[in-house]
Amino acid sequence: MNSLEKYEKYCADNKIKLTGIRREVLKQITEHAPIKAYKIIAALKKNHAKKISPPLVYRALDVLLKKGVVHKLEKLRAFIICDHPGAVHNQCAIFYCTQCHRIQEICSHDFRHFIQKSQTSHDIQIEKSTVELYGKCARCLPATTTS
Repeated sequence: MNSLEKYEKYCADNKIKLTGIRREVLKQITEHAPIKAYKIIAALKKNHAKKISPPLVYRALDVLLKKGVVHKLEKLRAFIICDHPGAVHNQCAIFYCTQCHRIQEICSHDFRHFIQKSQTSHDIQIEKSTVELYGKCARCLPATTTS
């Protein structure tokens, strides 16, 4: 089962309707992540005879985001596929290697504990948290330290 099939199955199992445009957007993200919305729009316009409008793509992205199938890297304004859709995401950070562009979700109960403790100690309610980490992955570290 390829990556796209895995996410199609997840959506079907969780009653997330994958319209044609949502499937195409998901395909672009699985094949080209991190990818910006305008690149998704350009790819879909190139591959389809019918008119693809930005609002159509943004609506599809919004649904995939809300359902936890994809994530948005706020700093890069780009979209990536979720490594574990359906999981609790307030215990994860997204690591982006600035050298090879590898993306990895790093999950830890410590993140969730920190958020819960912060809410209690500061009397706040966090509705959304995005932790993005930028640096070099293990594969790229030796290349930078030996050169």
